[in-house]
Parts: sequence; C-alpha cells; structure tokens
Amino acid sequence: MEPLAEAMESDLAPASLSGALPFAYAKSHDVLLDWRNDQPILVYTGELQADVLLEVRRHLGQRFVVELVSPEFFQRRLTRGLSAYQQRGGADGRGHRC
Repeated sequence: MEPLAEAMESDLAPASLSGALPFAYAKSHDVLLDWRNDQPILVYTGELQADVLLEVRRHLGQRFVVELVSPEFFQRRLTRGLSAYQQRGGADGRGHRC
C-alpha cells in the first residue's frame, strides 16, 4: 500500500497559500506544512525531532497531523515550495505553504 501522502499528492494545498513554515526552516529540518481539507499536515522525511514538533505547534497554534513520506516525495514538495517562494520575490517564507 502506498503512503497516504503519495496517494493524495494532488489533494494537497497549493504551495502559494497561507500558513507555511519559513522555507529555510522547512529545508533544514526536513519538514513541510501542507493542508488537506483545512487540516494542517506536517510532512517530514528522515527523523523528526521533538523540538521541531514543538516549534510547529507554536507556529500553528493548533493541532496537526504528522505524516512520514519518502525522500523523493519530500523533495518534490520542497521544490514546489521554493518555486512559490521565488515567485513572491524572496519574502521571508511566511504566508505560503510549502
């Protein structure tokens, strides 16, 4: 059975919507914030550190789902986030979803 994130990649919110983690943070911690049906989803690859969970919880101010994905899936989503970041003129990364 394929991971839920890969099965539903097309259902994830576009990278240009609000509520994202700053791009540099997402890249350095291997985490991305996606949304599905108004539910925040912390997508990660590798090992997820407790301090990252705490920071995302502080950033969002609400509960979220945690989902492990393959490194390839993560890289595709990160690249989409970078494209949105660059299109916005290199803002601080707030206000878009990776």
